[in-house]
Amino acid sequence: MQRLRHAAVRVAVADRSVDGVEAEAHLPGDLLGAAYADALPRKAADAQGGLDIVINNAGVITRGSVTEISDQDWSLSMGVNVEAPFRICRAAIPIMAVAGGGAIVNTASCWGLRPGGY
Repeated sequence: MQRLRHAAVRVAVADRSVDGVEAEAHLPGDLLGAAYADALPRKAADAQGGLDIVINNAGVITRGSVTEISDQDWSLSMGVNVEAPFRICRAAIPIMAVAGGGAIVNTASCWGLRPGGY
């Protein structure tokens, strides 16, 4: 965060809790809420005067085999790891396009490349 500040980058952070977050704009909420994820890029753009970069860095891991994992854990994992980044990207792209472009970074863990033990 310090490097971003040194480069005069304005940062908006979305999280369930903003405790300990160093950013110019805090956008607390739950990524499992479709309306929240859909609105995040516009809220960030409005708060910061534009939207140049989106970094989807939230993630959860639920452990268990296909026969053991609960519906709730499956919904949590897919909601945070797949649906929320999709919704955020879908809403961010038109905002960035109007401004002439931007960058989107979607992070993932190594668990996306190979399965692990549980």
